[in-house]
Amino acid sequence: MRNPVKTAKQQLLRVGSCALSALMVLGSIPAAAIGDGVTATYDEAYYAMTDYYGNLTDGSVVKSYRTNGIATLTDYGDYDEIINLTDGTVPARNGGMTTFRLDEKALPGTFYFEGKTTKPFQQLPWTISMSYTLNGVPTKAENLAGQAGVVEIRLDIVPNERASEYARNNYTLEAMTIFNQDDILSLEAPGAQVQLIGNLRAVLFLGLPGEECHYTIRVGSEDFAFGGMTFLMVPATLSQLEEIAKLSERKDDLEDNYNKLSGSIDSLLDAMTAMTGSLNASANGLEQLNKARGIFSDGKGVIYSGTDALREDLSNLADVLEPVEGQIEALSKTISDSKATLRSMTNTVSDLKGDLKDVESALRDLEDGTGDVRKVFSALGSLRKSLKKNRCLKSFMKKVNRKAAKKLAAPSNPAKNAAKPAQNSLVKAVKKPAAPSSPVKAAKNSRSRMPKSRTKLTKKPSNPK
Repeated sequence: MRNPVKTAKQQLLRVGSCALSALMVLGSIPAAAIGDGVTATYDEAYYAMTDYYGNLTDGSVVKSYRTNGIATLTDYGDYDEIINLTDGTVPARNGGMTTFRLDEKALPGTFYFEGKTTKPFQQLPWTISMSYTLNGVPTKAENLAGQAGVVEIRLDIVPNERASEYARNNYTLEAMTIFNQDDILSLEAPGAQVQLIGNLRAVLFLGLPGEECHYTIRVGSEDFAFGGMTFLMVPATLSQLEEIAKLSERKDDLEDNYNKLSGSIDSLLDAMTAMTGSLNASANGLEQLNKARGIFSDGKGVIYSGTDALREDLSNLADVLEPVEGQIEALSKTISDSKATLRSMTNTVSDLKGDLKDVESALRDLEDGTGDVRKVFSALGSLRKSLKKNRCLKSFMKKVNRKAAKKLAAPSNPAKNAAKPAQNSLVKAVKKPAAPSSPVKAAKNSRSRMPKSRTKLTKKPSNPK
């Protein structure tokens, strides 16, 4: 049984990483003129073999002549080596001219030969470079055969400034490769046409004239093998060139639109950059809010326990305030009773006021000599009746009456003038307010002290007895 890794390496070495074929169709070119006007025509193609990375290893021009009955073929070209691909005829070389003299009896209809040269490779419309990675790690192509994983093949195809203007503006590029469906696990080729042909997966990329191309192929395999890339550089036909021109115009329009879109995106990015500060401030605010939420969440248990304690205290307070309602009702009743007592006292004081005026009037008449002692005693009797309504005033008036009675009482004398000394003494007592023994002064002092007695009366409204 053959070693698959060794077989894959041999395949890589045999086929190479890239088989670069540039088919340059130059049309029918007369090789030489003969007397009857019949000429041999030919087509040619340039084949270039490169290594795994795009460096030239071998280059050849292959020409195919339609002999048209001509036995002598002359070709003009600078070749390093010429190989006859049709028969054993050895060419004659003279500088840049090569002549094949064929056997007229065995003249082939088409004659092929190969001319080894590397010069056309330097003037191809594109330069090609290739690189590889294994599972994302840059890897040499020589180490990829038989590996397991994802191999990425990157193609960088850049227009060649040394190519002729015609080649740059008219040649199209086709890049192709084939993988065996049974040997791979996955295949990705963004921008390519991937076609299944039997058990083969064909990958095709297309590049327009003058276009810079960058292609990527990703292959997943447990035993990687790669047959290389095939590149075709061929001129487009007239109708194809017209379509290419339209595509080029559309591409220019697309580029303009892209530039406008890019400018809009730049403006948008600038606006987003300006928003960064506000977003950072908002983020900081949210962070502070989150911290506050955390603090509140941490203190939630304390708040709940404090609320429970407050609810219990309020319940206890309600229990304490429950008897207060009855006490307030009792207090209200007491105040109502006190109002009635105060109203009665007010009436009593009003009566005392009238009686005091009568006493004052009797004393004034006695002082003026127009009254008599009986009128004074009569007024004092009325005052005594009013004072009976209040203990304090009654006690006060008793003291006043006792003092007045002691001063006014005289010994019994039938003589007519017996009353005069008593009357004169009473008048003198009234005229001498400084004498403490005068009953008139006592009466006046009692009148002047009535507001105080009234004040004292209001301090004991709760005992009507």
